[in-house]
Amino acid sequence: VALPVAAVWTAVLAALSAATMLYGNLAAIPQTNVKRLLGYSSIGHAGYLLMGLCSGLLSGAQAVGFYLLAYLVSTLAAFFVVMIVSDGSLDDYNGLSRRSPFLAAAMFVALLSLAGVPPLAGFVGKLLVLLSAVEGHRLWLAAIGAVNVAISLYYYLMVVRRMYLLKPASSEPIAVDGISRIALLLLPISIVVIGTVQEPFLRLIEANRRDQRPDRYQTFDELLDYCTHSANPVGHLVLYVFGYRDARRQGLSDATCTALQLANFWQDVAADLQKGRVYIQLEDMERF
Repeated sequence: VALPVAAVWTAVLAALSAATMLYGNLAAIPQTNVKRLLGYSSIGHAGYLLMGLCSGLLSGAQAVGFYLLAYLVSTLAAFFVVMIVSDGSLDDYNGLSRRSPFLAAAMFVALLSLAGVPPLAGFVGKLLVLLSAVEGHRLWLAAIGAVNVAISLYYYLMVVRRMYLLKPASSEPIAVDGISRIALLLLPISIVVIGTVQEPFLRLIEANRRDQRPDRYQTFDELLDYCTHSANPVGHLVLYVFGYRDARRQGLSDATCTALQLANFWQDVAADLQKGRVYIQLEDMERF
């Protein structure tokens, strides 16, 4: 079901997505500093996030959530290595596999995930946003996204080439403290796990997206109890209107049925406003 986002805004987001991806990835190619390279590449990743949003679909929102998770663990791993190796010059990564095989392996996994190589987390994230663009009938945007995957793969592998194929300027080993070693062990493992076992994470994202209140309020006490104890009463309202027939089956009076209908209906309206929705579905109105 498409989200009620105006067509003009989705078109603007799609254009921004394409421009952001192209600018970020193309600007990253000539960089000689890893920090700047990762900084420009993050602009490209923001373009992929916009791609998921401009689809106007719930699957796009889910793809954005997964992409953020994949990007988080991958970027943390990469910057952990950057902080340990040097101030960021690409030349410092020449022969890193000889000076510290552990750091080189962690950086290798992080960069491949950022590039979108299977079966790592970044691959699944990019696949989901590309599929959401296709589902949203924006094939041209999905094509631009695929091209940018190839562009990013080039400059990420450029760093990998330096780490494994070039000779180091110094043969001095790089020391890694215990906390950093644990972090750089857990983060690449997380990247692999998230990429290979996606279903639990997708279910978690979907569960957080859904509202948490009961599908139907049977009494005003239930309604007030939920609104009193919910951390975010408006944000957790399900977009359901109380069914008149359901109430009649339980022997509730007409007056009570009407009151409960109105209570649920206006909370649905409040939820619509909270989420930026500006319309009421016809099938909901037909229940009155």
